[in-house]
Amino acid sequence: MSNKNGEALAVFATIVALALSREFDIDELNTLSCFFSALSSNICIITSQRASAVDAPEVEAEENR
Repeated sequence: MSNKNGEALAVFATIVALALSREFDIDELNTLSCFFSALSSNICIITSQRASAVDAPEVEAEENR
C-alpha cells in the first residue's frame, strides 16, 4: 500500500470515528471500540502467521546449507 493510500485510510478512519461518535452513546461506542480492537488484533495475528508461513521455506533452506 502506498503512503498516499495510507493517508487516505487515516482520514477515512477519522471521518468514520467522528460520524459514529455523533450517532452512538458512550456505552455503544465502548462496545464498538472493543470490537474493532479485537478485530485488529486478530488481523495482526493472521497476518503474522501468513508471513511466517511464507518465510518458513527460506529459513529452512538456509538451515540446510
